[in-house]
Amino acid sequence: VLAQVGDGPLAFLAGPADSPDGAQRWEGFATAVADAGIPLDAVSVVRGDFTRASGRRAGEELLRAVVPSALIAANDQMALGAMDALRAAGVRVPEDTLVTGFDGIEAAVLSTPPLTTIRQPMIELGRAAVQVLARRLERPDSAPIVARLPVRILLRQSSQRPS
Repeated sequence: VLAQVGDGPLAFLAGPADSPDGAQRWEGFATAVADAGIPLDAVSVVRGDFTRASGRRAGEELLRAVVPSALIAANDQMALGAMDALRAAGVRVPEDTLVTGFDGIEAAVLSTPPLTTIRQPMIELGRAAVQVLARRLERPDSAPIVARLPVRILLRQSSQRPS
């Protein structure tokens, strides 16, 4: 997505300040922005709470200042809410603004246009969580366990500029 932004403004819809997932997604985004040579202070950042309603509010807030060339949301629900706000304001996705999310929820493929997302392996994530919980119950004083699972980018129409 960053390769298609050009010189236009970039926006990030962040998750809650106390969310470890939100913090990691921000770190990944910030790294990608730096790698693309985009100054991080040029990015508009609006915070939500991972709900579609907060994504819509964040999108409305963002649109009072700028129409971004690309909007990256920390989850799919907020991306879908932002797309609602963009549509209501007459901003076309992907012609005017590219949009991506994170999680890979089913609603992402059903949206108009279908939402580009980064899919998490939800079943494997659930299995890993149960395994970690079982280990903690067996050894409550053991060190915290960090499990990282692979994700997959699902490129869809919301991030594909028409030719």
